Amino acid sequence: MSKETKTDTPKNEASPAPLVKDDAYYNARIGATKEAIDAMPQTNKVEKRAHTQIMLAYEDVNDPAAADSDADRYKAYLYLKLLDSKNNLDSIKSVRSSDPHTQSYHTYALHQATQLLNSDANFSAFAPLRQSKDDPNRTLNLTDLTKYLAGKYEDSNPYNKATTYTLPTTDDANATPEVV
Repeated sequence: MSKETKTDTPKNEASPAPLVKDDAYYNARIGATKEAIDAMPQTNKVEKRAHTQIMLAYEDVNDPAAADSDADRYKAYLYLKLLDSKNNLDSIKSVRSSDPHTQSYHTYALHQATQLLNSDANFSAFAPLRQSKDDPNRTLNLTDLTKYLAGKYEDSNPYNKATTYTLPTTDDANATPEVV
């Protein structure tokens, strides 16, 4: 009699489909990278070397024929992402899902956080939130604070497929309500 091996996932449960990393996957993330690389200073040897290094990594990701396999291209993307953060370019976008409705949900959450921050222009109410846990004297930047608040909005308002998350137009946002 043979023994069955125990697995973590039940046999009738299907594993999630792997995320397809095609040209659209990379284009959505590195769309602004070329402009950021071109804007990098190249006044000394170190800056020129960094520029060349990140440019070669960008070309490896952008040219699918250069990579031997999808895994090699993804490794090149991860290396580009590392160089991007190391050189403080902040050009690689974080994309959570390819579903446009989910993307609009996250955009709506960021919009709600921005509206909240705009309502308190001096940000005095958020001073305790803005302190970094590593260094209490260093405060987080406004982008990180906005992402944090958007995440808290998403925690309290989960995604619902039946809801349309369209942003209000500037005309609707600036219009004063009519009193009847």
